[in-house]
Amino acid sequence: MSVGTTGRYLYKNSILHNSNCASKISFVICASIGVFLSSSHLYYIIATLLVCVLSILSKVPPRYFLKDIKSAWLLISLAFLVQLVNGISIVTFQKGIIGALRIFIIVLSVSVFTRTTKVMEISHFIEKSLRLLGISKQKTKDISLTFSLSMRFFPILVDEIDRIRTSQKLRGVDLSRGKILSRLSSSLRIIVPVIIASFRRAEQLATAIEARKYGLSEFTTEYYQNKLKMSDIFILSFTTVLILFLISLS
Repeated sequence: MSVGTTGRYLYKNSILHNSNCASKISFVICASIGVFLSSSHLYYIIATLLVCVLSILSKVPPRYFLKDIKSAWLLISLAFLVQLVNGISIVTFQKGIIGALRIFIIVLSVSVFTRTTKVMEISHFIEKSLRLLGISKQKTKDISLTFSLSMRFFPILVDEIDRIRTSQKLRGVDLSRGKILSRLSSSLRIIVPVIIASFRRAEQLATAIEARKYGLSEFTTEYYQNKLKMSDIFILSFTTVLILFLISLS
């Protein structure tokens, strides 16, 4: 699986896709903090089931979540094995399972969020959040635009690297063999075209932004309107219950 396809947005008509970005981010933050603050086995069981239920409600095929979890298999394995360093016993085995569940819950909750949320919605949420912190409107727009462009062009850049690597292999260049210096010199055949292509795309993008007169006017309209819906209240209710459950176990 290409890195560029990991966690990419997938359109479906589901309760999560139609939910507000703020409610989904609040759930991800709550789930991520909760797994490290709570030591109750019941909490991990409920949190795991809750994240799995949300993944089902998203209507995204399970294979996409499995791909995202597979990309983090090394962290999950390390979280399990690091508890077995002091010896193999029932206690260390249980701690290893809890450590693996912690990473699993975080990865799956983030995967549900990224698979059901558009990049523009995330950047718009960042812009609104920074504006609430007292940052000027133009700076928040610049930060939001930078985040949006980086998230959009990262998969394109990864696909470009894969394409160039494949073309170099067809020409007989093998990056996995030879000495370190020969590998570095062979890597330049991939790095240089990627850098040139990146500068070319950056120049085209800068021209397009300048043609649209970005930043010249302080009064701009907004296409996305963040309004709470019934689905947002549903997700926020689950988040509130999760927080209260965490407090009761602490």
